[in-house]
Amino acid sequence: MRIYLLGQCCLERWRSQGWETVSEMGWQQRRVRSLFACMVSQTSRMMGREQLMEALWPELDVGNSANRLNTAVHGLRQVLEPELERPANSQLLRLEHDIFMLAQQRQVWVDADAFEEWLRLAYAAQDAQSREHLLLQAAQLYKGEFLAEERTLSWAQARRSTLQRKWIGLLLMLADVYEARSAWPEEIEVLERLITVDPAHEAAVRRLMHALVRLERPAEAAHVYQCLVTKLAKLYGTEPLVETRQLYASVCKKMQAPATFSSPLSALAQPISSLRSGTAPYALSEDVFLAQIPSLVRTTWNLKDRASRPELVGREQEYEELCRTLHSLQQAPSLTPHMFLLTGEAGMGKTHLAEEVSQYAQELGWVVLWNKVLEEQCATPYHAWLDVLRLLRESELLPQHSETHIVNKNSQTQVLSRWQREYVTLAAVESLLHEQECFSLREDLLKWLDASCGQKPLLIVFDDAHWFDRESIELLCYLVRRLCKRPIAVMVTCLTAELMRNQVLQTLIADLRRDQLVQLVRLQALGDGQIEDLLAHVPSSLVADIKKQVGGNPFLAWELAAALGRKARNLSQRSAGDSQVTLPRSIVAILEQRFCRLSLCSQRLLRKCARLGSAFTLQQVLQLGAEYDEDEILDVLEESLQAGLLAEDGMGDAIHYEFRPPLLACYLAQCYD
Repeated sequence: MRIYLLGQCCLERWRSQGWETVSEMGWQQRRVRSLFACMVSQTSRMMGREQLMEALWPELDVGNSANRLNTAVHGLRQVLEPELERPANSQLLRLEHDIFMLAQQRQVWVDADAFEEWLRLAYAAQDAQSREHLLLQAAQLYKGEFLAEERTLSWAQARRSTLQRKWIGLLLMLADVYEARSAWPEEIEVLERLITVDPAHEAAVRRLMHALVRLERPAEAAHVYQCLVTKLAKLYGTEPLVETRQLYASVCKKMQAPATFSSPLSALAQPISSLRSGTAPYALSEDVFLAQIPSLVRTTWNLKDRASRPELVGREQEYEELCRTLHSLQQAPSLTPHMFLLTGEAGMGKTHLAEEVSQYAQELGWVVLWNKVLEEQCATPYHAWLDVLRLLRESELLPQHSETHIVNKNSQTQVLSRWQREYVTLAAVESLLHEQECFSLREDLLKWLDASCGQKPLLIVFDDAHWFDRESIELLCYLVRRLCKRPIAVMVTCLTAELMRNQVLQTLIADLRRDQLVQLVRLQALGDGQIEDLLAHVPSSLVADIKKQVGGNPFLAWELAAALGRKARNLSQRSAGDSQVTLPRSIVAILEQRFCRLSLCSQRLLRKCARLGSAFTLQQVLQLGAEYDEDEILDVLEESLQAGLLAEDGMGDAIHYEFRPPLLACYLAQCYD
């Protein structure tokens, strides 16, 4: 079998016709993958029981960590040898004298170990051709960070850092090979990958500048230098070395005039057209094109639209922090993060908080552009930013006449129409485009934003940004890094669960956080007192019932109170404890969205568990799920715990579970009985 831990975790088995990717239930469990990765991070692939418990669950007591280890070992053995009748007889994961021993690379192949072996052979190679071949073999294996899902465990961080350093060394050696045979485009591609990971790597920047000059692209070399200056000043409070400054001086001499770029979108039009045969399929007239763009955006804030919303309760601290940052950004843009990331589960108030902050920004004189990102748009490149361009065109921010045709209103319709024709195709051909054209595409939007914020400060809001397409994510991160010294801010809201699934967005946000370019706001569940404040207009006898059902979710609390109020108005008399009510569609939509993410097996078992009420014990589940074996039930419970739909308490035979939120049991009983 082959197991990949660099980038996305993947398991392959050899069949009669070749390697096949398998998706067994056991491998889907995070603790099983973490156990396997922990063992292969050791050169000997051997670890003691207590060692594993401390490495994987340092925060748990001995009893709980021992239970988790036993479950993980059982699951891993089933993954490694699914045909065994008794997993304890496994020869690939053996236990001797409390020491777990995992089979070596010949039987269980792991990409991280293979990457290091290819790299070792490359260092030992005598001729350049063999070295290049071995380096490329190693580079193909490094598809991302080692076990990216484990961000807190020390052993995973150490292994991840070691492999990343070796990968950077590989890229530098590969750049040496390309430079020796004057393969400048290949060297540029390699160095740009390196600088994306380590933007302050000065030696790599110098080599990239040198390669760009060799290809007669001094303006790009100058831009690379300016990015290095900014990064060194921000991270270390220093300036580039003497040799780097001297190289930049020589680059400036090669330029006839200051670096200028033509209209990026007009530059893109010809190369993309040349890659197609026939007429562009999206060649619409400007008027037809603009009429067909779905209007999912708001440029003004109408208080009447928000009259039915509750007051912002329990989020005062987050609101004040964001408002202070906006005020500081307006006064000193270069010293303040330009991106606000609001995360939390559905119903925690992300959109509500974003609206309140946007209202405050508008009172300060900011212009707010609001964009709702939909799931069906995630397959369309740059869709969210196309809406931003459309809003800028329709707003009064851009000058009516300008010497720079990029921001001239007379040409904006043509620019938008051209992007509509080209941007759908861009994702498929971007790797074939000239580097300067890809860079210019981003610069075009930046110039539009520059022209806009010259009139008033600008706040761009993306609600549900976890549905961003890959190209929009990369453009977002590029712009955030370039917004320093500009009165422009970007605020995005993301569901925590969807953010964890979107590996591209998660990785790029982690990079921005490391560079202190993002202000992160995590919205947690409200306390009982805050729910009481939110429902101050509701009879206290009902508030107590609502608090038990919603698990601190303000949206669920508000909607459930409204539903109970409507029922009370329809009844001539109501008993104090009668809180049974048909759930409104707004609540059903949130609960259904989370529940349907589970596997079908988990959904079936949880529907049965809902008959027991909002809380139940492990023994009750085992009796209820008689058609499942114990391992399948434990897998279901583990998946539900990871999804946040169950909470676990106790240990051993006293373990019990509770639906999160408890209202989920009511939803399952009403919708599936």
